[in-house]
Amino acid sequence: MKKRDFVDSDTFNGIYFLYISTLVGKFTKKGKKFKAIKYFKRLKENIKLNTNKKRKVSFVFLLSVLNSMPKVSFKEIRLGSQKKDIPKPISEEKQVLVSIETLLKICRRNKKLEFDKLTECIISSYKNKGILIKNKRLKYRKAIINKMLLNMFNPKKQTLKKKKYASEKINYEIYKNKASL
Repeated sequence: MKKRDFVDSDTFNGIYFLYISTLVGKFTKKGKKFKAIKYFKRLKENIKLNTNKKRKVSFVFLLSVLNSMPKVSFKEIRLGSQKKDIPKPISEEKQVLVSIETLLKICRRNKKLEFDKLTECIISSYKNKGILIKNKRLKYRKAIINKMLLNMFNPKKQTLKKKKYASEKINYEIYKNKASL
């Protein structure tokens, strides 16, 4: 039997490349890209050790990003004296960027990145558990609650019914009858 790769699509390759490049980009500080690549290699080794070499690291990264990508963001508006959040769908690039930002926000302590916590978060999101997945579900719940606000600000376009006009003779007779009253 042949081995089949189910993750061979161009979109998944694009998402994976975007995830890795933004993650390395977020690691860079003061233009030191070699240090960021070194951090990334160390992260890959930690993931390989924690998953007991059962899966490829690239597959773990891909599934973790697919599981942790939120599909909605919120735009804050003012209604009277209250502020409301309106859910808006976002593009794939923005989804990846938001998931990485939340991942790094969770794993930072005193402006320093903790690699142990980072590897735990990536592995737990690979298993569809953990803080990132909980955060994503809370966003979905909030979006469903605020769904009715969408109808207020973006109402569905209703088709206007065209009035049927009669012939000129009938219109003249109607006018004549109204004028005689």
